[in-house]
Amino acid sequence: MANVLDPSPLASSELLAQTETLANQVLRAAALNRPPIPENIVLYLGPETVIEYFDWKALVGAVTCVNGRWVFGINRNDPPGRRRFTLMHELKHALDGLRTVRDYRNYRKGMPKPLEEYLADRFAAVLLMPEDWVRWAVRWESRLDRLAWRFGVSQEAMANRLQEFGLPVARGRGE
Repeated sequence: MANVLDPSPLASSELLAQTETLANQVLRAAALNRPPIPENIVLYLGPETVIEYFDWKALVGAVTCVNGRWVFGINRNDPPGRRRFTLMHELKHALDGLRTVRDYRNYRKGMPKPLEEYLADRFAAVLLMPEDWVRWAVRWESRLDRLAWRFGVSQEAMANRLQEFGLPVARGRGE
């Protein structure tokens, strides 16, 4: 049986394409056409889905399925944009059927980021900041802080997405 998370470049690019397709399918299923993406998009998993906020020191987010009910845990101490990104990141793990869930707190200590974590981040970026929406938004607004606010993400996430598309990153006042 082939490894679902085969690290070969070809498999990685295929998984990346599948991840982006999945994010776009979720967007279409939710019939959304402008930012910000509401947090309740996780109800895509079912009406019994819940989001709980915790005072964690080392954990950013987690997801589990208990008796058919999806439960997302999010660190309430993180800024709102980061919480939303984490929630969508965890949604990817849920959509993957929790096949890839492990404790990845240590990768921040110098270990390379595991492929499934990269894919979950990619899913969150595509879902929260679809390319056509971002390209349209920068026609009207060039300040990073305002774009991040409009999409409900952190300035870091917005800057990464703008750079990905080769769009200018104009810092707001005081940055």
